[in-house]
Amino acid sequence: MSALGLTISYISSGKSKIYVRYSEAAGSASDYEVTLSHEFNHAVMSAYQITTAESWFKESFSSMMALVYHGSSTSWYNYYVQEYLSRSYYSITNTYYPGIAYGALMYPLYIYTYLGGLPTIRSIYEEYPDAGNPYDAITDSVYISNYRYAFLASVSRNYKPVNYYTYATSAWETGSINNFSVPFASTTNMGVNPMACHYQRFSSSTNIGTAYFTVEITSSDGSGMMLNKITETATGTLSISTVSTSFTRITVQQANFGSTINKLTLIPVNTNSSGGLICYRLTAST
Repeated sequence: MSALGLTISYISSGKSKIYVRYSEAAGSASDYEVTLSHEFNHAVMSAYQITTAESWFKESFSSMMALVYHGSSTSWYNYYVQEYLSRSYYSITNTYYPGIAYGALMYPLYIYTYLGGLPTIRSIYEEYPDAGNPYDAITDSVYISNYRYAFLASVSRNYKPVNYYTYATSAWETGSINNFSVPFASTTNMGVNPMACHYQRFSSSTNIGTAYFTVEITSSDGSGMMLNKITETATGTLSISTVSTSFTRITVQQANFGSTINKLTLIPVNTNSSGGLICYRLTAST
């Protein structure tokens, strides 16, 4: 654990031992290893005096580090990540579905993978005692400009993991743009929970040619309400555009929409730590 800045040989989390209950009927050996790694990271957090963190922070970061330690996916990850992805419209702070906090490892996994690895995780842990909350700790990390932008990037980048995508999309709202007349326009008022996103899939079973889609936030209460998109081709490959500079308007050009590319997923994201309302307008033309 030297990469996380720990030079002591023993870590105390307030108890003399870390206990992991063993049951031969409960899972595979790899699941036990993951559980041990997960609990060990809780002890690491305690060494950094992260003792009163919000549940999602403790569980998502510990789950992410367990994945890093173990190096491969197991049924443990499959279950919790699916739990999170299928309920992406709930806040990661949600406690009614406790599995969301574990599956929210997708957020710190993005930070680990794309924003500096273990040095960044260490920096977040070091910042936490002074920050007093996960949002400021992530923002104050020397490697991350703002927790909101990291969350938005994780939403748009990570949500086509091949092991989870089909399962998750069954819970996402779907709208049809089959045989739409030009111009097509739709205005939607949508409440988005804090630190959450709401996927809307628009699909066409017929080829409507080259189409231009513009999504624009027309009103919102509070900053941090952002948009991004995912396009899925018929072959399952993925194309992700850069977020618009204003975060309130995105224009997408799709060639042969309905044949080569048959789905457009719009993602209103609330990166605030409180709820908000988005009113956004979708227009389409050929």
